[in-house]
Amino acid sequence: MPSILVMGISALAEAVTWSWLQVAMCMAVLVMIIFRWHSDKDEDNWWKGKGKKLARWARKQLSPPPVVAPAMG
Repeated sequence: MPSILVMGISALAEAVTWSWLQVAMCMAVLVMIIFRWHSDKDEDNWWKGKGKKLARWARKQLSPPPVVAPAMG
């Protein structure tokens, strides 16, 4: 996750400059991001199943029109 990497690098950069209050704030934000990332198990995902629906739509759009056979009479 890019935000975890960015916050980790920010905390290291602040530690190099001996700004411990900033390091503490970066670490707090980093802990919140990681907690949210691990605990987020949203089952109501809007994109779930969209691949199958899009594939079905594409097959329908790209398939040739149905051929109607002449009636036997």
